[in-house]
Amino acid sequence: MSKENPGNIALKQRDYRSCGMRPSVSAVIIHHNNRDLLKKCLASLKRQTHAPSEILLVDNGSTDGSALSVSAEFPEARLLRNDCNLAFSRACNKAIGMAAGEFILLLNNDVVLDEGYIGSLLECMSADGGVGIAGGKILSADRRRIDSAGQSLARSRKVIDRGYGQPDNRQYDKPMHVFGIGASAACYRRSMLDEITDEGKYFDEGFEFFYEDMDLSCRAQRKGWKAYYQPKATAAHVRGATSKTHEPRFSFLKKYYIAHLSTRLQRCAIKSRYLLISKHDSAGDIARNLPFLLWYEIRQAAYILLFNPAIIFTKKAKAGADH
Repeated sequence: MSKENPGNIALKQRDYRSCGMRPSVSAVIIHHNNRDLLKKCLASLKRQTHAPSEILLVDNGSTDGSALSVSAEFPEARLLRNDCNLAFSRACNKAIGMAAGEFILLLNNDVVLDEGYIGSLLECMSADGGVGIAGGKILSADRRRIDSAGQSLARSRKVIDRGYGQPDNRQYDKPMHVFGIGASAACYRRSMLDEITDEGKYFDEGFEFFYEDMDLSCRAQRKGWKAYYQPKATAAHVRGATSKTHEPRFSFLKKYYIAHLSTRLQRCAIKSRYLLISKHDSAGDIARNLPFLLWYEIRQAAYILLFNPAIIFTKKAKAGADH
C-alpha cells in the first residue's frame, strides 16, 4: 500500500498546550435498538473529565423506541433519526457532516467510556499534530479481557484487533503508533477527515458494514497521518450487542465473531474485505501476500460450504428480506 508525503502535518495544527485552549469534541453515537446500552453509553459521556462540546445521537432505524425515550433523559444529546437502518458508513457520514467539533469521537452504543477517555486521547493528539486517529484500550464487558488495543492488517487482509480475547495482564499498556483504530470508540481529527473526504463522504459508503474503519485508516496513512494507541484511555465494549443474532450450532465456531452474525452481515464482511483489497493493494502487494491470501480463501470457502452455503446460494429476493 503506497503512501503520499504531504509534508510536515504537525506544523498545520493548533498548539492547544501553549495557548491554554481546550479543543472542542463532537461525540457521535450510532444507535440501533437496546435502551439499556444506550443509557450507559450516554451516562459515560457525561462523566468525562473533558466533556464533549456536543453529542449527536444517530438513531439508525431503531424499532423499539429506545433512542427517543433515552434522549428525553439526556437533553444535551441532539437526536438525528433515520427512518431505516442505514449502513454504518452512511450514518457516520451524515452525523460527521453536521458536527462542529475540531475532533470527532465516534462511538458504538455498546461502549462505556471510563471518565478520562476523551481527555487522554486529546492529550496525545494535541502533543503530536500528525496524529489523525487515536483510540484507547478497549476491554470486554467484564473488563477481564482485551477487546481491542488498536488494529493491524494481516497479510491475508483480515483486520486484526490487537490482543482480542486475551486476558488483560497489562501486556498492552505501552502507548504506541498502530496501523489503525476500530470505529467502536475512535477519535478523529476533523482536519484529517476533511483532507481525506471524497465528495463529503468521510467513510466510504461502499463498505456497507465492516472494514470501513480500516479503509479510512489506509486513506489517512496515504496522506501522511498517523494512528495512535493510548492505553490510559480505557473503555468497555459489549462487542456485537446489536449485530449478533444467534449462537453457532457447533461450539468450536463460537470463538469466531462472524459465525454469530446473520447471513446478510456475513456476506457484507466477505464483500468488504475484497473491496479493501481492490482499493488499496497493488498487483505487487497481492503477489507478495499470495500464500496468505490463498490460505484465507481456502478456509473461508470451507466455512461457507460446510456451515453456511446460504452466503452464496441464497436467491437475491430472499436475501433482500434481511435488510
